[in-house]
Amino acid sequence: MPSPSPISGPLTLGDLLDRAFRIYRTRFGLLILTAAIFVVPLGIASGIISGTMMTDYFKVFTTLMRSTAGSPNAAAFQSLQANGNRFIGLSYLIGLLSLLANVLVVLALTSQALALLNHEELSLWGGIRAGMQRFFNYLGLVIVKGLLIGAATLGVMMGVGCIFFAFFLGIGGLATASHWTPNAGAGQAGLVIGIIIGGILYLAALLLIFVPFIYLTARWVAALPSLIDQDLGPIEALKKSWALTKGQSWRCVGYVLLLGLLYGVLYLGLISIAFFAAALVYKTSVGASIAIYAAVGAILPVLWQPLSTAAFVLLYYDLRVRQEGYDLLLRVQQIEGETRAETL
Repeated sequence: MPSPSPISGPLTLGDLLDRAFRIYRTRFGLLILTAAIFVVPLGIASGIISGTMMTDYFKVFTTLMRSTAGSPNAAAFQSLQANGNRFIGLSYLIGLLSLLANVLVVLALTSQALALLNHEELSLWGGIRAGMQRFFNYLGLVIVKGLLIGAATLGVMMGVGCIFFAFFLGIGGLATASHWTPNAGAGQAGLVIGIIIGGILYLAALLLIFVPFIYLTARWVAALPSLIDQDLGPIEALKKSWALTKGQSWRCVGYVLLLGLLYGVLYLGLISIAFFAAALVYKTSVGASIAIYAAVGAILPVLWQPLSTAAFVLLYYDLRVRQEGYDLLLRVQQIEGETRAETL
């Protein structure tokens, strides 16, 4: 008898990604269409704006390369500045609409992934309707998460700033108290050592600043699936995710970083292709160059969002299996249901 659980037991990170790709392939058309219906129009608009700006940069670059004079072409730079100012307002509007579209896409795709893993299926509009029912709860979830992560990051930044201030104040105090006066050799060596120490401290500070974002993102990775699957409010979903990831923090951090690395590879690959393709066709057709950037701007989120959503939903169920024995619970419930049916 097959297990009624979406997953039959704890999975490795590799198994989770493998199953996410299988869901992606199995329901490719439905998931891609769900993402595309919101993302493609805005992606095309965003791509046109960024593509137009990029072709303007190409124009300035080629003008400077062809110019025999050493002075820059003032007209080209003025044109670039005028176009930049013109598109700033449009970029802000597109950015706001993109955030709204991304919310709807994530909610719809999460609803569909949850249904698929529970051996059900939501249609395109069924997934969108199910997602929209949780819109305001998810909006509250995003706001609370953003405020908490921002406060934690600000706290770390202030702490790092105090450490830097105390460190340099201490160095200055020691130098003053010891009446240290560098000679030529000692001064150069001290300068080099100071630069090395300063660079190490600066890199360490940057890493520390990103720690709250990475850690809290990993601890709340199951909040959205919990919010939809268990019909929770924003605070309850965050608490539920915190409980599910207890003892699994580093594993969740690794999973988030692994997905981020996968996205980075996909992003750099598509952007690199778009850049070189746009450069090749620029002399032939400026419109074609812009179209390439528009296509990439529309394709990238459509390809990525269904995969990442499926990956996080699978992690949610994996955490429930590990922390709550979810697969065993469903097995017991199924056996009890079958027993009651036989006695009737």
